Amino acid sequence: MTSKRSGTPSDAPRETRTIDRRRFLTGLAAGAGLAPLVSPFGRPLSAGAGASQTPDLCYSTQKPLLSANDFTYQGYYDVQTSGNDTTYAQGLTHRYVNGEVRLLMAQLHGRLHEFSLGGQSFGSTIRTVTNDWPLTGATNFIGLWFDQASDRLWMTTSYDYFADYSSAQITTRTLNSNGSVSNIRGPVGLAGITQKRIYGGAQAIPAWFQNQYGVGPYAVGWGGYTSLVSSGGVASMGLTAYAIPDPSSFPANSEIPASQFRVMADHVSGTTGSSGGAGSSYDRGWRLTPAQNYYDGGDPRSNPSTPPTSPPQASGQWLMPLSDGKSRFMWGDSYYNTGNWVETPTRQGFIAVACLGGGKGYYANSTLNSDYRLAELHVFNPTHFGECITGARQPWAVQPASMKLLDLPGLGNGFGLSGNWPPQNAAGATYDPIGRKLYIAGFAVNTFYARIYVFSVA
Repeated sequence: MTSKRSGTPSDAPRETRTIDRRRFLTGLAAGAGLAPLVSPFGRPLSAGAGASQTPDLCYSTQKPLLSANDFTYQGYYDVQTSGNDTTYAQGLTHRYVNGEVRLLMAQLHGRLHEFSLGGQSFGSTIRTVTNDWPLTGATNFIGLWFDQASDRLWMTTSYDYFADYSSAQITTRTLNSNGSVSNIRGPVGLAGITQKRIYGGAQAIPAWFQNQYGVGPYAVGWGGYTSLVSSGGVASMGLTAYAIPDPSSFPANSEIPASQFRVMADHVSGTTGSSGGAGSSYDRGWRLTPAQNYYDGGDPRSNPSTPPTSPPQASGQWLMPLSDGKSRFMWGDSYYNTGNWVETPTRQGFIAVACLGGGKGYYANSTLNSDYRLAELHVFNPTHFGECITGARQPWAVQPASMKLLDLPGLGNGFGLSGNWPPQNAAGATYDPIGRKLYIAGFAVNTFYARIYVFSVA
């Protein structure tokens, strides 16, 4: 079963039409989506992007692991910098300009918008941009990250619906203060790694981890479902993370050799096949909240036009929970552009927001469907990344150390999903180490704007 694009008629009233997936995908293909990367933790923030604060990010030792309960919800802001099309925005990252946090989000029709939360109160709507750049080279799904230390924007990108192998796509560039871009490098891929597995984004790797495991300063990945999940190099039904050298030192349209990067997590092994060996021979990513998984043989009907009414067939695979009591990713589940390596003076961990189908997850009308969407905060132990590098742990055995269901007002419950795309999901997140705030971007919250949810980090 493969998902096809769907949407409302183009002549539907602009104020009342539902979210149109065709419009979203077409707009992205026109050039939406640069990905800013945060600087390596082993290097101080530069003044190149206008940063006037330089937090000590040179953590050299391992510390106790963060818990999902260390993140406390504070409130939200609404964003509408691109009119009604803001609901089709994608990704989230930040940079520091004159001591202020600026958030960046990829917009439809190939633009990157920057905006400030300064002077705004929770519940307010932000419509003013502080800068606006053209974005080129993006496809359906993108990952954003701003590397403050080297003053450059990163982007990872992937097509959704393709069956042929296509190498990972990593691009970096400079955002100029006059709204232009320069110093474009890439795209660069990873040998043997398809773009379907790293469209989530990039992050800096802390100095202590680089030194202890002998890896490069950056990580790319995050993982999740894409259409034709078992084709085109195969997607990863769970977290992916790859430690890489600086891609700007490689020629455009080349691949970083396998000998120069390390796998820290990968769940491609659980994309297909029986769930009988899960946890011992292969696995999908874990999720806290079970759902009724009608994919993987749970629904005997072939492309029906109505939701299932009977429970999933007992012969279906990856039914939740499995015999070990754990629930797994199903079709449509993804981490999107939400991975962040979080370091505080007393805690550390890698976090990602799992965007998941709730209730019934089933295939009908030639696309994916779920009763509603939900978001979970997952915290991963960096030591497990290291064990994967040394061979002491399998890539599919890197699972969340703690998980928490997020209550994001206006997003999730009551909103189903047709297809697999960022709108109606918490599909972007960025961590501010100075303010110790996690910002999560939710899209299509039943109106035509994006919503920025703010969490403090203990």
